[in-house]
Amino acid sequence: MDFEFYCWHCDAENVIRGEPAGFWVEKWRLPSEWTCWNCDALNTTPDD
Repeated sequence: MDFEFYCWHCDAENVIRGEPAGFWVEKWRLPSEWTCWNCDALNTTPDD
């Protein structure tokens, strides 16, 4: 499943792919940090 987050530096929309966190599809594992495709800024994934 894809999740959309905005970069803190340039406000570009980034699509982060989540991996299933087990048998149930309601939970997804996302990277804790990711790099913006537009400005290469390091971002953190929100907890919510």
